[in-house]
Amino acid sequence: MGGGFAKVLNLAKIRKIHDTSMRILSEIGIKVNNEEILDLLSKAGARVNKETKVARIPEHLAMESIKKSKKRYVLYGREAGKIAEFGYGKQLFMSSGGQYIWIDETTGERRPGTLNDSRTAILIGDALEGID
Repeated sequence: MGGGFAKVLNLAKIRKIHDTSMRILSEIGIKVNNEEILDLLSKAGARVNKETKVARIPEHLAMESIKKSKKRYVLYGREAGKIAEFGYGKQLFMSSGGQYIWIDETTGERRPGTLNDSRTAILIGDALEGID
């Protein structure tokens, strides 16, 4: 099966998403619950509040990091031949148990994910016929 691209947004909408994302990173920031990562971000030029564990990342730092990142990588499954290749022009659909925020199934409230949430999501994804 050949790879393809779905064009859902026009360039103006893509630019708006990019600009808003950069503004969120630089003005609101992201919560980082790891002192070592906070130190690295601070040394790289992010504004870090150690008390709140929030790092505000300027656009130039975010874009520089994206430019330096690998453009292709492979995730290998438990079974031989079960691989997901990213950046090779293939379209992929996958499940993920690594969401940062979850909606609690009992209360309906947003909350940080737990190890049990990840386990449950992985089990569900593994049981789905269309997901390898």
